[in-house]
Amino acid sequence: MSRKLTASRAPIEYMIHELLKNAIQASLLYQYIPKIKIRIDDRRDGIRVRIDDNAGGIPDCLDPFSFGATTAIDTDRVLAGYGLGLPISRLYAQFFEGDLRLKKIENGTSAQIILPEFRESSVIRSHMQHELLYQEYIA
Repeated sequence: MSRKLTASRAPIEYMIHELLKNAIQASLLYQYIPKIKIRIDDRRDGIRVRIDDNAGGIPDCLDPFSFGATTAIDTDRVLAGYGLGLPISRLYAQFFEGDLRLKKIENGTSAQIILPEFRESSVIRSHMQHELLYQEYIA
C-alpha cells in the first residue's frame, strides 16, 4: 500500500539515522553484540517505525532526561555528539504532527517514530503553502 506522509524525506532519514546510531552506540558502550530490529508498521492513520535494541535499556537515572540536550552518554567515543539527536528527532516528529517515543523493553530500548498520513487540513500543509508563496514573492 502506498502512503503519503505529512513529513518529508530528509527529517525521516535524520530521525532513523539518530535512533540507529544511538542503538549501536549503546550496544558498543555496554559491550553487547548489537542486535537491532527495525520494523515499519502500516497503520490505519499513518506509519510507525520501530527500532528495538538489546543494549540493556536506558538507565533509570537518565530516563527523565532522555529528550534533554545533555544526555550524550560518552563524549570520548566517535559516535557520541552533543546529545541533541533525540531532542531534534522528537521535534521533527512533533512538527509533522507525529511523535517519537522511547520505551523500555526486555534487555533494551524500543524507539518509535509515529507519523500520520497526509491530511489536506494539516497545519504543515498550510505552513508549506505559505513558504511556497513567500519563495515565489522573493523570486
